[in-house]
Amino acid sequence: MNRSLKILLALVGATALLTACMSHTRESALDVEASIAAVTLGDDCGSSGEPGDPAEGPGLIGGDCDGPGCGFGCTQTGMRLRLVAAESGDPVPFEVLRVRMYTMDGELVEELSSRNARRFTEEGYIAWDQMVFEGADLAVSYDLDAPDWSAIGSGEAHRTYGMSFRIEADVRIDGIERTLEFEPASREAEVVT
Repeated sequence: MNRSLKILLALVGATALLTACMSHTRESALDVEASIAAVTLGDDCGSSGEPGDPAEGPGLIGGDCDGPGCGFGCTQTGMRLRLVAAESGDPVPFEVLRVRMYTMDGELVEELSSRNARRFTEEGYIAWDQMVFEGADLAVSYDLDAPDWSAIGSGEAHRTYGMSFRIEADVRIDGIERTLEFEPASREAEVVT
């Protein structure tokens, strides 16, 4: 094969590769603003968020408890996010990657796993496929693992009531990671009514 033909084939191959790379760049991707609206620090009331889990349902918000693992006065640890999308663009996926809980002095206390993604509708919270569409203004909620309150309270979980913490959540929106922050989040004492 002569040298000119080799150069021509190399240029054709490079052009094809460049075109393929450019086709993966989505110029019409939806712009989404995300923030943590609220954090509830409580316990783990039993819902795994997995299909078929008897405790799965509309979500355990503000002590609304139903199913195995739920006891009287159980408040599910969780966070609520607000997602506001631009008026135009292709739908994009949203995902919570990690949630970290820090003392107000910045010491890492614990990493909490998220599960049971839900969005708020006129009927209440319903399961959410974690897709964000153009023009959306979503209130979404995730259950979180409960922190080990006994370890935080030096063996006495009741010492953690009223303590304040800072929460960081790493999220991915259309493949781009961002860190959201919320403070102060406090563990409120259970009130029996």
